[in-house]
Amino acid sequence: MRIIPVINSTDFETVKRRILLADGFLKNEDRHLHLDISDGKFTPVYSLIDPAALKLFLVKMNIDLRFSVHLMVKNPESHLDQWIAFGARKIVLPLEALFDPFRVATICKSRGVIPVLSITPDTPVDELVRSARGYNNFQILAVNPGYSGQEFKESSISKIKALQKELPQGIIEVDGGINEKTILEIKETGAEIVDVGHYIFSDVNPADRFNHLKKIINNK
Repeated sequence: MRIIPVINSTDFETVKRRILLADGFLKNEDRHLHLDISDGKFTPVYSLIDPAALKLFLVKMNIDLRFSVHLMVKNPESHLDQWIAFGARKIVLPLEALFDPFRVATICKSRGVIPVLSITPDTPVDELVRSARGYNNFQILAVNPGYSGQEFKESSISKIKALQKELPQGIIEVDGGINEKTILEIKETGAEIVDVGHYIFSDVNPADRFNHLKKIINNK
């Protein structure tokens, strides 16, 4: 299992500060961050980041990290070009906001980006399965989209298991409400990736929290 820290903030200065922190503690294969992008319409939170400004910051600070971008917006396709140009490795796409999931997956893959199809807690797994053509990566969002720091919805465990049964070759990641307890529940399902924000960055020493989670999943 891999742990990818999540940055979910409405303030660009906080985003930059957390990237600098993560750059200090993410080593080797762990050098990957997940950015939450929200338009205040698909979610109640507005956290649109200017990818061009972010790119300038990364170049200025000589930061070399891989990025996933979670487009929690009403029209994800309209945001694809700018985030692909930014250099995103993965783009997480909410099924609920897509008119043509296959078309969006095709666009991403044609430009060297991994598309990840995501569902919110209210969306049944069978809807994800019906729209899975063109995708190999899937995300179960274990909290309502928007605010950081929400509690993990236990119903997510059965959704992960159901998705594995229907799409056994799929790569499953889980986002939201992850802490030292829930990460073990998720690991037992066989999910490959967890996206963790609040648990890591709410602490005065995010590096300690990240490394603590790594020890938990490696020791159990």
